[in-house]
Amino acid sequence: MNTLPSQSPFSFTLVHATPIVLQVDQIIDRARKSGASDIHIDPFSEEVRIRFRIDGILHNICSMPKSTHGEFVARIKIISGLRIDERIVPQDGRLTVGDDLDIRVTIIASYYGESIVMRLLRRTKSVQTLEDLGFSEKDQEKMIQALKARQGLILVTGPTGSGKTTTLYSLLTLVDNPSVSTVTIEDPVEYAMTHARQIQVQQKRGINFANGLRSILRQDPDVIMVGEIR
Repeated sequence: MNTLPSQSPFSFTLVHATPIVLQVDQIIDRARKSGASDIHIDPFSEEVRIRFRIDGILHNICSMPKSTHGEFVARIKIISGLRIDERIVPQDGRLTVGDDLDIRVTIIASYYGESIVMRLLRRTKSVQTLEDLGFSEKDQEKMIQALKARQGLILVTGPTGSGKTTTLYSLLTLVDNPSVSTVTIEDPVEYAMTHARQIQVQQKRGINFANGLRSILRQDPDVIMVGEIR
């Protein structure tokens, strides 16, 4: 397995896998198959609880002995390119599973040990239209008119998992043609656009939303898409 500074590829096909390696594999695989958006791994006084967020609701999946928590966390740090010896400062990492799944990993120290949240970001080859997403004809017309403006700003807001990125991509497809200079900065790139130049945030290589956006403004863009504003 090759570990990159910002993103690690990860395969379920492992030779001589230890029980902890298998447990991590099985949890990720089960989350992917169940349609979960997030995996929560939280230590408590006597156990570690595994929960999946499915359709916005957290579901208890299983628990494991507190004694295995250290090895479990270490395994996740390894596959997501994080420091194993850092247990105080919060860490953010990333790994890829196959060709269709990116996982964003956040680890933070809690009272009973390190708590992990893994956000599952599925990559699909097709982008849904505004109609597919359920927008009314009236709302579609308003958004299309906003896209036709020579200048301005469109904000897509909502809670986690509400479809903000999916909506942004639906809008981008309406201007994705050779006559328009479109540049995006994303974390991660979730859909490949035909004509847009897409830049992926890589914090450990010094590419973040702030300096990436500054560079994009010098690239003579007609349309800029910023994946997140924090």
